[in-house]
Amino acid sequence: MLSDAAIHHEIVATRSIGRLRRRAASATDDGFTEIACAGGDGTVSLVAQAIDGSRIPIGVIPCGTGNILAKHLGIPLLLRPAIRTLIDSARSVTIDAIGRPDGLSVLNLSMGVSSLTMADIDSRMKRVFGTAIYVAGVLLYLLRRNPARFHLTVDGQEYRFRGREVLLSNAGFRRTAVETFFADSDPGDGVMECSVFLASGLQGAFAMIRDVLRHRTLLEHHYMVRLKVRDSIVLRSDPPLPFQADGDPIGYGSIEARVCRRAILVRAPAE
Repeated sequence: MLSDAAIHHEIVATRSIGRLRRRAASATDDGFTEIACAGGDGTVSLVAQAIDGSRIPIGVIPCGTGNILAKHLGIPLLLRPAIRTLIDSARSVTIDAIGRPDGLSVLNLSMGVSSLTMADIDSRMKRVFGTAIYVAGVLLYLLRRNPARFHLTVDGQEYRFRGREVLLSNAGFRRTAVETFFADSDPGDGVMECSVFLASGLQGAFAMIRDVLRHRTLLEHHYMVRLKVRDSIVLRSDPPLPFQADGDPIGYGSIEARVCRRAILVRAPAE
């Protein structure tokens, strides 16, 4: 399709994170004006890290498990329509990013049941079972693991919570079961949302499930707390837990993150 449209391109197929980063970082030096990522949200983040500071647009061809960014931007989830969108649309949007000491995250960063689940799931399991393996893993951890004590410093303010999960998000989870919890999330507003899912017992768990099924967020039983992050957040837990970013495990213990405003240029469908 790209050749038919007379677009000069190079296809790099690799499972090596190092090679992916090196090729993305050198793309502008070789005369390329855009990078298209055929992968999931983690792949987009790797490319964004490699070209940090550059204004080269990133195109998204969703081939991952969650494809949260593609869903948020309205990019088609099928291969050929997604490529056609890159060819036909000249529109780009600027979005924020989550800055970490070791790089950038485009969409989210979390510690709790999601990161515990992702630490147990390899790439083969994701390819075979898709998002179902995440759902099963989260439910398993909810049943067998005690809540953690989370310690947060949000824009200099200290917080303490006993809960199951802390999720720092940059964009809503559109076209997913939990979309209703993040309906007001905007990846370009310069603000991150920190959602703390509390240890609210069976009543809170049933209330959350009911709200998911009914596509609403009443919070009648206070199963979640939402905090706005405008500058930075420091997160740690007792006991120490792993943390993940954009679907990939990245570390263990505590994590510090900052709001990087208007950090990434992403291609999007025409309005």
